[in-house]
Amino acid sequence: MKVFDNYEISPCRRYEEPDKPGHFYFEVCERAEADCWTLYGHIDGEGVEAIADCQTEQQAQDLYQRITGAPFGTHEENAARVRLMHAAPKLLAAIEPLVKHGREQIELAYSAGENDNAEQLERDYQAIFEAHAAATGEAA
Repeated sequence: MKVFDNYEISPCRRYEEPDKPGHFYFEVCERAEADCWTLYGHIDGEGVEAIADCQTEQQAQDLYQRITGAPFGTHEENAARVRLMHAAPKLLAAIEPLVKHGREQIELAYSAGENDNAEQLERDYQAIFEAHAAATGEAA
């Protein structure tokens, strides 16, 4: 399955199909003409897919934030956040060896009585340990 690489929110107008009463379709329109605001997911090379029609632009932005965990921003900001979301598993895998190595080095330094060195290593690795803990739910 292909994942969305970006999101868009557009004002849309609802139209009834002329020869099918009760059947409706939506088209992107000017902000002032909007009947609803549609949150779209974008797939590179395939275009957009409507995710939800919301009553207000704010509701569409809130839904985006619920999906991504980040507030709706510019096209570039949204693309960067989504890239980071998709890269997160690779980033976590990349820091796993650093976490293990850091803990081993700290333990070795303390075992050798090099407390100053061990404390410096703890400070140096602190951000990596905290990021790992946040990603895994484990204690730093």
